Amino acid sequence: MSTRLPLLLLLLGALMLTSWSCDPKRKLTQPFQLGETVSLLFGQRADCAECKEVTVRVLSIKDNRCPKGVNCVQAGQADVTFDITGSINQTVELTTKRSGKQQAKVGGYTLTLKDVTPYPVDGVNVPNKQRQAVFILEGA
Repeated sequence: MSTRLPLLLLLLGALMLTSWSCDPKRKLTQPFQLGETVSLLFGQRADCAECKEVTVRVLSIKDNRCPKGVNCVQAGQADVTFDITGSINQTVELTTKRSGKQQAKVGGYTLTLKDVTPYPVDGVNVPNKQRQAVFILEGA
């Protein structure tokens, strides 16, 4: 019985990895064009098809916007940390707050955070892995 346990654990692990990778929403990499609006789930990355080896990845999403259905003193904000790699190696934090940094120069490109979805709703907890950063990468 003790020799079957490692084999059983290996099979179970392979099954879990296979089922996770079959989820179309969790596709780890997606291609995009300059000027195209891109939505990336937390942890995903996107490769710019026409750029020289530029990959954008969402490292973190912090969302403390005032939920729908709640009266807040401040609107709050969502912050996204992007990691841009390839021919450029840069980490950038952008925010949805109007008076904050919504875009940044990254190499010869401009990265603009357009939104974070879904918008918070009172009493609804959205796991980080279901949050999406919506951005545009444009040429110089």
